[in-house]
Amino acid sequence: MIQEHEVQLAKKDLGKLLCDYRKRAELTQSDLSSALAWSRQSISAAERGVSPLGQSFWPAVDAMLGAQGELLSAFERCQRLSEELKVQKESKRRRVQLSLTMPHRSAPEPGSRTSMSLATAPAFLDVQLGTTARIDNDDEQGDTGDMLRRSVLAVMAAAAGHTVGHLPDLPPDVDHWRETAWEYGHSYFTEPPGQLLASLGADLAALQRVVNRQAGTRDHQPLLAIMAQLTGLAAKTSARIGRSREATHLWRVARSRANESADRRAQLWVRGHEIVSGIYQGRPLSVLLDLANQASSIAASSNNSSVTAGQAEVQGGRAQVLALLGRPEEARTALEEQERVFERLPTHVTTDTSSIFGWPEGCMWHTKSFVHSVNGSLRHAFMAQDRALSLYSPEQRVARCQVEMHRAKSLVVKGDVAQGANHAQSQLGQLAPTERNMLVLTVAGYVLDAVPVGERSRPAVVQFHDLLISARREVGA
Repeated sequence: MIQEHEVQLAKKDLGKLLCDYRKRAELTQSDLSSALAWSRQSISAAERGVSPLGQSFWPAVDAMLGAQGELLSAFERCQRLSEELKVQKESKRRRVQLSLTMPHRSAPEPGSRTSMSLATAPAFLDVQLGTTARIDNDDEQGDTGDMLRRSVLAVMAAAAGHTVGHLPDLPPDVDHWRETAWEYGHSYFTEPPGQLLASLGADLAALQRVVNRQAGTRDHQPLLAIMAQLTGLAAKTSARIGRSREATHLWRVARSRANESADRRAQLWVRGHEIVSGIYQGRPLSVLLDLANQASSIAASSNNSSVTAGQAEVQGGRAQVLALLGRPEEARTALEEQERVFERLPTHVTTDTSSIFGWPEGCMWHTKSFVHSVNGSLRHAFMAQDRALSLYSPEQRVARCQVEMHRAKSLVVKGDVAQGANHAQSQLGQLAPTERNMLVLTVAGYVLDAVPVGERSRPAVVQFHDLLISARREVGA
């Protein structure tokens, strides 16, 4: 059995080895950053054992520092241990999930909610959550569509506080659930959405039972804050696969849990991510701006002067919404505030490139790329796009494609319509069908929107239009 501390020790050993080889070569972290197109903060994090960077970094740095495969071997050992640990944890989570779907014939506990199986969840939700909670893509066929429907429904039931199936007793301690949330923060980028939602549904149902048992104790509010984060992750995942109405409901539940927790970090994190997610869901921009104003009030009312990743996300969301509303000066002001927040974030947040709970430099430049391309500030847009792409690893394919769509839009606005359309088609075509989610398709739509009416019959534009329509059909959008 692999233990968490073994993985952390392997990362620290890898970081020390990298630091030793770099110093032996009489190079600074900035030298490596310039030569390998990775940010200095990311390299610093790797040397401290916080984040081992992406796979493409290690062959290049091994060759550059003359490590003769030693750095690459140490990285591969980290990867192997991490994967084995992930498999162990996933196996444990699957056992919990299996128990949720098994029939439970015993009577419910006194005072508990009546248990419910996945098979009965849809009818129950129609009554309890209203018809807006329904999933009505009836044309979606096959096991994958059925699994997604069931997964989203199970998550909604669990997030709303309704026990789904029989739940085993799970550890009530906050540290256990903090670790669970931390794992999900990484799984968000690596796990297929249907699988991720199924796991979240299981853990949210189990956590709800723990929250109920801990009512009135000092652990109750911290557990509610964790529940807010997990529900927020479920909302983000639902939005990513085009389940906008379900995502909106889950965001409201996440906000409610965060408010109940009175945890400022959770309140800001949920609202920040809801604002940005709402852009891709097509929610009213006035509603999203109200959420940003709420978040600013929460931040201002706190006596705590420390800044959080949620605050950076809020300011980024505000800037994007203001740009889309045609208020460029206010959008630029929000970008400046976002940068001030970023400069004050703890290093462990700005160097965490593998978790949704981190907020690395790439997020800031990605936001600038979006805002400047919408505002039509082309010189700043192209500069931000170059910077964002230099910070994203090749493995961050969806994020890179989003930025490339910003570039395509900028080219169209510049007057290079055919070049912009061809660039957008090429970048979207390079993604696997499963990667063409709403995060990409929404900004791809901005490219077409920027094409003047008189130019829309161009062959390049027509071809990109057809590809985009096909991709949207695949996700039911």
